[in-house]
Amino acid sequence: FAMSTGDFTVECWVYCNAYGGAYNAVVDCRDATTQATGWILGVAGSGGQGGAGNVYIYNDGFLLESSSGGVPLYKWTHLAYVRSSGRHELYVDGILRDSDTSSYTYSVDSCQIGASYSNAENWTGWISNVRIVKGRAVYITDFTPPTNPLTNVTDTKLLCCQGNEVGPTGYVVSPGAITANGNISSSKFNPFDSEQASTDIVLGEPAAYCT
Repeated sequence: FAMSTGDFTVECWVYCNAYGGAYNAVVDCRDATTQATGWILGVAGSGGQGGAGNVYIYNDGFLLESSSGGVPLYKWTHLAYVRSSGRHELYVDGILRDSDTSSYTYSVDSCQIGASYSNAENWTGWISNVRIVKGRAVYITDFTPPTNPLTNVTDTKLLCCQGNEVGPTGYVVSPGAITANGNISSSKFNPFDSEQASTDIVLGEPAAYCT
């Protein structure tokens, strides 16, 4: 997950049951060393930057924000963080909401899903189809969010939160084992149509996340 200065794509579907705090982590690839060597994709609560539902990318500051085009409660929303040729882009439901050309070298090679690196900012709701692609920008302009489960495309380094049959720590692609922390579960509830009932997601609750 250490992206250095290259292209990458991080995407997933989220379903928010509650804005549990000022900041709510979706995927966090940072550590305690220095914020600028990693990033977090999250959603603000009512006391957070930009107000409730604001999607953000944070490293050593708020790099990208969705502003009004954020994550509502009780609705599946597709999120994507893309870097293409040095340009950082944040997409919400396929619409480009913010971009920036600041230069960062990302060296952190681990991530947590549903909580921050410090085991805080826990996600309250569901996270589905997390995919991290290293070395390629999957999206370079506005797009229609996927209507089927994500697949193992070229350069995929992580593809998880897809299978009820193997539980919340199952994966299609991963550089190592996924560890469950706290009370998390998988379900057939998913962002796709009813015919995709075998596609699952991971429910995060306070103090529950994956690493």
